[in-house]
Amino acid sequence: MADTKISALGDVGALAGGDKFAVADASDLTVSKSTTADAIVTYAGVTLAPKANPSFTGTPVFASGIPATEIPNGITTTNTAEQSQTVVSTTVYYITDSALTMPASAKAGMQVGTLMIWDVYMTKTAGTGTGIFRIGIYRGTNGSTADTQDVLQTIGTSTAVVDALHLRVTLRVNTTGATGGYFWTMIPEPRLAGATGFGIAVGTTGLFSGTIASVAMNTASLKFGLAFTSTTATPTIRIVSVIGQVHHMD
Repeated sequence: MADTKISALGDVGALAGGDKFAVADASDLTVSKSTTADAIVTYAGVTLAPKANPSFTGTPVFASGIPATEIPNGITTTNTAEQSQTVVSTTVYYITDSALTMPASAKAGMQVGTLMIWDVYMTKTAGTGTGIFRIGIYRGTNGSTADTQDVLQTIGTSTAVVDALHLRVTLRVNTTGATGGYFWTMIPEPRLAGATGFGIAVGTTGLFSGTIASVAMNTASLKFGLAFTSTTATPTIRIVSVIGQVHHMD
């Protein structure tokens, strides 16, 4: 081949493993030799693999983004308005917008270690009388008290005193499938300490936990949500904020 400037050479386009390069052999620099792209890669000791294109079960488009089932840790819920409820004794009230809905067709689905967290901020009026205040965890496909009540935990004995409460509830899956289960915790943090307001004890006695076993955890579009109820005492409960999220679930 006649001498040609590199800038004058045509573009090879996509480089192939068999494409050749001119080399100067260290054992005999007077002889022109060549080698291939594959030989250079082998000599360098590197492994090259084409990058796989991401695959989606849904159809990602710019206008709507990636489907929720394709986003790990992408399941969330939050309220868009306050919920105000004058309590009728022993009636259970589902906390609006607390339902965390599992995808109908998830990539990997619920797994051991899937974690659900709720932060609920509520207040109570003085109301009348004293009564046991309870928080419930519901599981089902309705997102209401029509679902199965897995947990109904007493967190305090409320009195006729105004109070505010931050409640954190966690649910951690420990078994999946048709006979699955989970470990749950409730950590109420009232504004008033002691036996007034929501009447929640401070210290370790004000922390609650338990385990639910042998329940269906593989139902399509399964929802987990929260509820409250009060016996005897009849205050107005105001749910100011609900924030829920799921981790380790895609």
